[in-house]
Formats: sequence, structure tokens, C-alpha cells
Amino acid sequence: MNWTELLKAEIQSSYETTERLLALVDPNSLQWKPATGSNWMTMGQLLMHLTGACRHMFKGFVTGDWGLPPGVDMSKLKLEDMLLPAEKLPSLASVPEAIRLVQDDSV
Repeated sequence: MNWTELLKAEIQSSYETTERLLALVDPNSLQWKPATGSNWMTMGQLLMHLTGACRHMFKGFVTGDWGLPPGVDMSKLKLEDMLLPAEKLPSLASVPEAIRLVQDDSV
């Protein structure tokens, strides 16, 4: 097996596992988040994050295009300047929507 085949197999396995985990989420828990601590995502926001988290990283790794605007110097970016507070992050309205988006991402 070559590296390309190995990576494709591992990626496919990860997407299939993610779909099965998403199917276990209680549809009534999309607004849930931990009661202690701060800046936590809701379950719906976490699902939204999961649905697109891989595509952009793989594209950046393969092509070198990380989706940054022209002229942005990655070496000068600070993580805290790039992260939105949790309450501003997008959310999903349903578990089936999350599963569909993961399936779309895996194509």
C-alpha cells in the first residue's frame, strides 16, 4: 500500500467514525454546553465545527492554500486574535444536517 492509499483509507475511516458518533447525539441537546468554565461551544456549535474541520486542513496541507486573505503573514498571527468567542460561532439546527455536511465534506 502506498502513502496515498493509506491516507485515503485512514481519512475514510475517520469520516465513517464521525458519522456514527454524530448519530448518537440526542437531537434535543443541541443547546447544551458545560455548566462550568467559560467560552464553551454548545453541542450544535461543536457539530458545526466538526462538519468542516477537516476539509480546510487537508486543502491547506495538499495545496498550501490555507484560505487566508492575500498579504496575511501567518508567522505574525496569534491564535487568540483568530478565535471568535463561542457565542459568535455558527451552530447547526439538527443532527441529520450535521451528518449530511460530514458526508459532503468527505467527498
